[in-house]
Amino acid sequence: MNITLLLLLNNESNLVGNVATSNDTSIGFLENLGVGILSSVLASILIGFTLILFSRKARWLITAILARLAHHDIDFVFKNKEDAKKSIIDAISGSKKVYILTSRGNEFQTTTYQNLFSQGLLSNNVDFKIIMPDPENKQNEYDFILQRENEMRNLDPGIQLKKSISANIEYLKSKGVNFKTVKMPHFVKIVITDDWLFLEPYNKHRLGHEDPVMKYRVGDTYRCFSRYFGILWDSCEANAQ
Repeated sequence: MNITLLLLLNNESNLVGNVATSNDTSIGFLENLGVGILSSVLASILIGFTLILFSRKARWLITAILARLAHHDIDFVFKNKEDAKKSIIDAISGSKKVYILTSRGNEFQTTTYQNLFSQGLLSNNVDFKIIMPDPENKQNEYDFILQRENEMRNLDPGIQLKKSISANIEYLKSKGVNFKTVKMPHFVKIVITDDWLFLEPYNKHRLGHEDPVMKYRVGDTYRCFSRYFGILWDSCEANAQ
């Protein structure tokens, strides 16, 4: 009887031990599985962010999706002027309307715009208008050019904004470009074509070529800045060519 009882207790103890070992194995398996899944998820997220950072197409797609979800008309944000150049030139090249508002106009003397001029941008088939800052300042009149120069002097000690504007105005005259000058604060560059609006907001803490450029399709923002350009254009006198 005692021997039988001892055998039963021994068998029960072995059974409990086997169950405990089985539970430990299951828990270890689940833990390893959880760590594996978490590692895969984190790796996928990391790869995704890497692709977004280095892929313009991915960034464009995400921007477009978010813009449509938010009912916004932005299409893309370029990191700087150079990054946006091809998109701007492509938009200008196929457009029957090109309106540009700029604070200096150095780009007009580059090879890029010289090629556009020779390819028909100055033809009668294109409604081409440029607004430049007025370099002439009357007495007791607020000088927006000087204000912008003072903003930029810490970043560019040799800046001569008024001299650059005057030189670019003379260049536009020599090309027979339809342009006007106006007194205005220097806070944004605008390029408007048939289908696109490009905005380059100026920042007093960085040079112009470092500013981001935002591209908008036709929508409320496009119409707002088209109206702003039209008001400025109608408010100033044409310059003698």
